[in-house]
Amino acid sequence: MVSRLLGVSVVLGLLAIVFHNSPTGRFLAGQWSFSKGAVVDRGYHFRLKVSVDYKGERQDFDIVVACRALIEGFADGSSSRVVGLTPTVYGRRMSDGKGLVVRVPDACHRMATSAGGVPADFMPLMVVYDDADTLAWGTAYASRDAFTNPLSELVFHGASIEASTAEAFDDFRRNGPPNLVRRVSYYSHRSDLFEEEEWPSMGLFCMAYMRLRISDPALRARLRDLWPADRPRFWTPPVQKGTSRLAFGDGPDAFARDDGLARHSVDQFGDLRFLEDAGIPNATGAGTVRGPLGMKPLGDFFPVWVEAKANGLPDDASKHDEYLAGLTRYISAAIDYREGATKGFAYCMPYGPGVMMKYPLDNHISTIDDYEIIGSDGKNHTIGGPQFFFENDEFIYARTITSLESLGDV
Repeated sequence: MVSRLLGVSVVLGLLAIVFHNSPTGRFLAGQWSFSKGAVVDRGYHFRLKVSVDYKGERQDFDIVVACRALIEGFADGSSSRVVGLTPTVYGRRMSDGKGLVVRVPDACHRMATSAGGVPADFMPLMVVYDDADTLAWGTAYASRDAFTNPLSELVFHGASIEASTAEAFDDFRRNGPPNLVRRVSYYSHRSDLFEEEEWPSMGLFCMAYMRLRISDPALRARLRDLWPADRPRFWTPPVQKGTSRLAFGDGPDAFARDDGLARHSVDQFGDLRFLEDAGIPNATGAGTVRGPLGMKPLGDFFPVWVEAKANGLPDDASKHDEYLAGLTRYISAAIDYREGATKGFAYCMPYGPGVMMKYPLDNHISTIDDYEIIGSDGKNHTIGGPQFFFENDEFIYARTITSLESLGDV
């Protein structure tokens, strides 16, 4: 179980990521070409090619991936271990000091690389990190809307997946371009794998809110009955009223995306889950490596920072207590909406230092731009952001999260 994830309450309330790898000793301090022994073939391999422009500069990735391999002899003396999807994340430094990272999809089934198995419009999940040295805070291109957004720094040209071999993987590990992602940063929050940690570590925890228009008149009428008397723009209903029930409409087209695609319930739209393994679906839910069933069509995403970034915590963890003592309010979640200008993105951040529980519940707030998200009691005391909230009686926002991790390695 991932440890130290934004405090115990947020582990339970936001995300539970279960790993079954056994402890494997100490970390590598350097780059990722770490094997001084053999790479033993234990399964399937594939080659992922991705081509994008970053701020006008062409970036072509050619990554050889193992689905299950025994890496014998880590350079730091660690025990050999069997790993799954490797590399799970692969990146390089950009000329402006940012880092561009590709989350490798889980194409570990031969159907994905057989003839016609990978759709022509396949698109992997990609993240632009603010600082290539830390890879701590990043912007994920969480839907295809992100690439057409005027804020986009990427132009996507294409991606392909084809079968490969254990020999090609071994050669890529030994002689290929070094991975920007360092094992110490990737595994820093895993106390079962590494004795030491660094802060900030790699931003693997990604979060957004999915917004949908409410088209069901009966549901809107129920919302107006719950809406606080002073009619705040962004608000949450009383918890005892069963907020999750408000994510289902009376009619078949109760909730709709900006483009008009409508469904009966919020959960009939796709969210951030599974994007890391499947890739980014197109408008209909197809275009991924999940086969003919595809995925649900995505909703409209808007990114959110939690805890450390939202409060501006210094990178030096020893200064956290002093800094927090000067805060008059604690921001659990800060949604960067900009009146819709950030559509398609999610924000990725490190697993937090676990400081939020030092603040009483009444001191926790969630914001969207310059607005506080107000509860029906007139207070704003949600830890990690509310599961759902509403804009007037017109839109519902649903929290959605994912992790870039896998049971593989880097």
